[in-house]
Amino acid sequence: MRVAVFTRELDGVLGGMEKQLLKISQALNRFDHEVVVYSIDENPPKVFYKNISTGIDFRNLATGDPKKKAGFFQRYKRQKLVFDELRSFQPDIAICFMFGAFLYSRVPTLLLRIPIILAERNSPEIYRITRVRRIRHLIFFSMLFTRSITIQFARYELKYPRFLRNRLRVIPNAIEESTSADFMRTDKANFIFAGRFSFQKQPLRLIEAFKLHLIRFPDSKLRMFGNGEQQTAIEELIVECGLQESVKISPPASEIKDVFVQGNILCIPSIWEGFPNVLGEALAHGIPAIGFKNCDGVSDLIIDEWNGWLEEDDSSTSPLVTLLDRAAKALSEGNDLESNCKASVKNFSEERVGKMWNELVIDTVT
Repeated sequence: MRVAVFTRELDGVLGGMEKQLLKISQALNRFDHEVVVYSIDENPPKVFYKNISTGIDFRNLATGDPKKKAGFFQRYKRQKLVFDELRSFQPDIAICFMFGAFLYSRVPTLLLRIPIILAERNSPEIYRITRVRRIRHLIFFSMLFTRSITIQFARYELKYPRFLRNRLRVIPNAIEESTSADFMRTDKANFIFAGRFSFQKQPLRLIEAFKLHLIRFPDSKLRMFGNGEQQTAIEELIVECGLQESVKISPPASEIKDVFVQGNILCIPSIWEGFPNVLGEALAHGIPAIGFKNCDGVSDLIIDEWNGWLEEDDSSTSPLVTLLDRAAKALSEGNDLESNCKASVKNFSEERVGKMWNELVIDTVT
């Protein structure tokens, strides 16, 4: 079977979205499907996770900057090019990775009568929290043109309109099993943040909370891996707070184990998530995490005081300080959550998730 996978951009992108797209494409390849991944990058995409991109056919459509809103004629040109590509490739099915990819590929796929799977990678809270909330009803209505919609947790079903629920299929992220426990074994808290330096991930708020945490736990450390639009502000805040000895910034690592050996507690203070990949991977390595009860994805993976710690987010630094303190105190008292962490993600194996995608592709076409 031929599968066309659409995403907005891959060139220079990193994170859970890219990793899962590559894992899904690889899994479908293993089931003997022919997969082509399309993006609207200007240049052939240089993927970050090269170790899981082998054998995948990437094609960039080169129809404008994917980070910028396209004008009418640019959108027409883009969709005409997608139409021509699909007519040449003749896929049996299209998978649109997130709503942005669905926007530029839905008309060509519909004209060619190619069934569409929309792979949602965020919690549906994104349609309430972000500026798209003004048009969320239009967005939901347009999803009627899909054959299937994948979500990452069953609980998300109730956050979609009733008229879409018969299209929803629950497929979690695939988490690679860890056979080792490569993290710092010490009773001092060595916190890790790994992700994009963005408003959604709240790294600035984490640093502000960490400064207050050091009053009670002066030996704690924070290591931050990532890049993004808030990097300069983060660097300035670290200097302003005098945290240069306690907080270190490093670039993203293609091998997540290189991140985990630097600490023993993951910080994920996000406002929203879908299925936070780094959280699942940390738990698989036996590393507990801190996060918010009212953050979808985070609260679906963390069980308070079993494989991590949760607090209700009230938009202040207070709950984050409490989380940092609780985690550091648990470590100092010798609480070992390693086995609980690993057990909590055992159902998200790559083999199991790959089979779920293969079954969905077959079911959607037949």
